[in-house]
Amino acid sequence: MKYRHEEQQYLTVADLIAENTITNTSNDVVYCQDVNRVYRWLEGSNAAHDGVYVINQIAESANGRWIATSIAKIFTATTMTSNMENGQSESIDISLPGVMLNKFNLITITNGDEIPDNVFVVSKEVIANDTIRILMQNESGGYVASFSLKITVLEI
Repeated sequence: MKYRHEEQQYLTVADLIAENTITNTSNDVVYCQDVNRVYRWLEGSNAAHDGVYVINQIAESANGRWIATSIAKIFTATTMTSNMENGQSESIDISLPGVMLNKFNLITITNGDEIPDNVFVVSKEVIANDTIRILMQNESGGYVASFSLKITVLEI
């Protein structure tokens, strides 16, 4: 039996799937160039193979799976709201190149502590490729001047 002593690199996921000369041990690490991802061996896993985030190595399929360790892309943007009267809602569409509708996206407002009191973020969603929408609601009891929003989108 051969064991890994350092992170091993494979040109393609297919090469990793076909590997049959090395015995995997807990926490082994490999890198696949074609998907630009690092995978860690998870002993005992039987997660479903998808070829991107979970890899089933044929020779080791009864023993575990390769699980992607770094699977995120990060996108950022800054935008301004409009002035809002009490009770007014505002829908803000923000262009964010690279954000995809068919991916799982976690949308955060990183300067949320700067949003005026009782102005609420009602929803945050990707509405189309390269576009997110933020819906704001002013329930402050008065007029609120325009303010900035710093947006971070984490694609997983």
